[in-house]
Amino acid sequence: MRLGTRRFKTLVLTAAMRQILFDLGGGAWQQLRDFWRHALTTALTARALATLTRYPEADEAFMLGLLHNIGELIAIKTPDMETRQEYMNRQSEIAAEVVTSWGLGPMAADAMRYQQALPSDLRDAGHLVKVISLAARLALSDSAGIAAAGTMFGLSEELVREINRRIAQDVSTMAESLGVPLINSYNAEPAALKLRHTVLQQAITQQAIGLADLETTNATILAESVSSLTLITGLPALCFGHVDDNLVLLSGTAGQHPHLAVSVVAGGSALTEAFATQTLTNLSGRTPNVLDHQLLSLLRTPSLTAVPILTGNLCPGVFVLGTD
Repeated sequence: MRLGTRRFKTLVLTAAMRQILFDLGGGAWQQLRDFWRHALTTALTARALATLTRYPEADEAFMLGLLHNIGELIAIKTPDMETRQEYMNRQSEIAAEVVTSWGLGPMAADAMRYQQALPSDLRDAGHLVKVISLAARLALSDSAGIAAAGTMFGLSEELVREINRRIAQDVSTMAESLGVPLINSYNAEPAALKLRHTVLQQAITQQAIGLADLETTNATILAESVSSLTLITGLPALCFGHVDDNLVLLSGTAGQHPHLAVSVVAGGSALTEAFATQTLTNLSGRTPNVLDHQLLSLLRTPSLTAVPILTGNLCPGVFVLGTD
């Protein structure tokens, strides 16, 4: 909400572009799966412990549990083994730097920084620090974590084991809802291919929109935008503007366009019907009339789709795309 939707969209697009620049190997996908399992387990355990021990901000504990091993993400995509190990060794400090730069406060940074401190050293530490440290230990499902629960909060072994059992079920459910495979092997190629296509389409769209001169008349803007439409779709296009009581051919991308003006009164063509109904209209299931054939000849395609341009209750024009 603070970033605003436009800035957030740009942020997501930029992150997606960066992801395309490196491909994870098979071993790295296994590491990524292990990262998610541990991060989700720690986050859910931190929220449960916060509620159980009456820490007032259970959601904060959940978020910090999710972030506590963020340094491992950096390590996974670092090709140099020595540098990767350095990141793994500095995980606590990296997480503290991240939450500090995000403005989450000094207590959150301390919870990251001291997450691996000895339980005996944490008995009188801040509540949040103890919650995150214990959650990270319990996520490893070892006896040291159960002992630490008794040392830091006086929790019984039976209660802690029941928490671990329930969290394990919740992790599987949450991972499935997020599309994170924790059991079966993961083939990244389909998702990576879809990501590449989506990012390229978004990038092309942004570049094409940037070509338009928005300081001129509506007719000129529409005439210029038809080339952007072809860039985005890869299809030949015509642009008709609403001038007086006619639809006038303003521009096209399939060579020199002739002077063509037709009445806006619907006469059976896809063009005039799209304008009259203000809905997308194509030739599927209908017999083309003479105007349809003329437009197909200009587009040099076997079919077409008419797309009305809408602004409020007005329709200043219609795009006609040549299709297969």
